[in-house]
Formats: sequence, C-alpha cells, structure tokens
Amino acid sequence: FPSHDRRCGWLQNPTPANWYLQDREGSWTISTQGGAQAEGMENLPSFSETEYIKTNGYYGYGCGCLEVQTNSSQMRITSIQSGQSLNLNVCQTDPALR
Repeated sequence: FPSHDRRCGWLQNPTPANWYLQDREGSWTISTQGGAQAEGMENLPSFSETEYIKTNGYYGYGCGCLEVQTNSSQMRITSIQSGQSLNLNVCQTDPALR
C-alpha cells in the first residue's frame, strides 16, 4: 500500500534523469534513466546556486523535503505532491544523514 510521507534529506541528481532522496531510512529512488519515474517530477524543488553542490556538470545535490507517496518495500518514491529546498546546513548538521 502506498503511504503518504514527508521525507527530508539529500536530494541527489547525479546524472540525467536519475534522482534519489537520501534520508534517515536510506536511499529512496525517485527516477532512473530509462526506468521508472515518480509522478509529479515537476514538483521537485529548485535550488539556488548557493544551496546546490555540483558534482558532475549541472548535476549534483541539495537538501530538501518532499511530500510523497512511497512504496517502502522497494524504497521507491512513486508520487511527489510538493517539495521545498532547505539550506545545505540543515542536512549537513543532521546526524541521521550521511
């Protein structure tokens, strides 16, 4: 059964069409290139230049919260209702996040 959750952590976009959310429970798959993609991708938050760490050209990661539906047995986010970006230090200082 899908559950409705607010999940916060590192929003990672390492390469085109690949999105993950790393929170205190682990790594949730949002979309994979050529594979499954959550509904509502347009609801992912946008990050300011100063709150986004680029690791690969335009790709990288930021800190944020998402209102989502999940498939917890597969660690997949199936639908994104809304999202907001947070300051990097929110994730950097959370001991539950790597």
